Amino acid sequence: MASLGFVIESIKRRSPGRQLDADVDFMDGRPVYRVRWLTVHGRRMDYLVDAETGVILSGR
Repeated sequence: MASLGFVIESIKRRSPGRQLDADVDFMDGRPVYRVRWLTVHGRRMDYLVDAETGVILSGR
């Protein structure tokens, strides 16, 4: 399982900013991180990340 720290660093490289909160959920029986993110421009983003691989599945 990918650590939350690894996931946060991946998101930070993609979109500089900071984590507001994070949670582990399940989608189709697989664990996913749901990460709420605040960009340096003040925009809130919600990321869905595969908790097994650390791959960002979506970000909006």
